Amino acid sequence: MKITLFIIAALCVVSSVIPFVASKKWWVRGFDFPHLQLTVITGTTFILLCFVIDPKNLLEWMILVFLILAIIYQLVIIFPYTLFAKKEIASTSIKNSDASIRVFSANVLQDNKDFDKFSKVFRKANPDIAILLETDYWWQEELHVFKEEYPFTVEYPLDNYYGIILLSKLELKDMKVKFLMDDEIPSIHGNVLLKNGTWIKLFCLHPTPPSP
Repeated sequence: MKITLFIIAALCVVSSVIPFVASKKWWVRGFDFPHLQLTVITGTTFILLCFVIDPKNLLEWMILVFLILAIIYQLVIIFPYTLFAKKEIASTSIKNSDASIRVFSANVLQDNKDFDKFSKVFRKANPDIAILLETDYWWQEELHVFKEEYPFTVEYPLDNYYGIILLSKLELKDMKVKFLMDDEIPSIHGNVLLKNGTWIKLFCLHPTPPSP
């Protein structure tokens, strides 16, 4: 059991270090996500090792230290998403629909051709702005049925699963399509006019997922 725990401990430490590797490979970036799971596994392993560690073995103590560092790192990553972290956006009790915006974001899945089902979900949401990802040229044509309701658009369909289309009921200004992350991954930048006359900035992006 002791050997098994040390193997798990080594894997936990390595899993915490891998995200620091400057690589876009899917198996590297995949470790950017399971922080909560790694924290639980690392913490459990640490507790169990405390019962079987040899007090005179320096190497085993070093492994415990590395586990503590791994736990601290994972907790630092997780903390901003907990109830204990300070809110980045302040709550408000003011109910002013003219100063608010209703946003709909969906990954339509490029190979998905069930437009009717999407249309029902979309109309039920009735957003002011819609950001649609993985939109290819087929999806671009289908989405034209919303032209009258959403007269302001930015369309950049692609067949590489990174197409993006923006539909808006609200006026858009200074809209630009940029390629900040990769030459094949577009992002949309610009300004949106709220109903109360306030201009706000808008950034739309499809982050690169960890995939082979």
